[in-house]
Amino acid sequence: PMPRWEEGLASFLEYLVTQDITGEPAVERLETQFIDRLRKAIPKTPGLQTVPLVKYGGARMTNWSYTVGGLFFDLLYRVAGKDTFHAIIGRYSSEFAVRGGSTKDLVDVISRTATQDLSSLVNDWLYTTAWTARIEQHPSVENLVQYYRQTSAPSGGR
Repeated sequence: PMPRWEEGLASFLEYLVTQDITGEPAVERLETQFIDRLRKAIPKTPGLQTVPLVKYGGARMTNWSYTVGGLFFDLLYRVAGKDTFHAIIGRYSSEFAVRGGSTKDLVDVISRTATQDLSSLVNDWLYTTAWTARIEQHPSVENLVQYYRQTSAPSGGR
């Protein structure tokens, strides 16, 4: 069973395109809704604290892929930057559109493309449940972005 993080990517891109077309702060609304929903759900949903996103399929938690995945991609966009984010998604899509790709393939593309080391962001949101502590520690998405920028050292990507 797949983690279905692509649903989170679709959710994020839907709001990003809406924002680009309308000029309305659609992404800000998305991230506020997602953070609020997750903060309320974490104490009531033990799986969020114990099952990483990459295992949502096997744990039958794919409904959380939209929210957790959406926030992951929003943070990736904001920490890596618009151009790098588009390069990551474009490269992943061109390499894996026909044969399909895995989470590991996405992470490899992120590593090869980004100009900074995004392993902290990737590990927290895809491979562990550390993101639950991060959203409790940081009151806003902007605070999360600052945290991940501080933990992202320059790398040799591209």
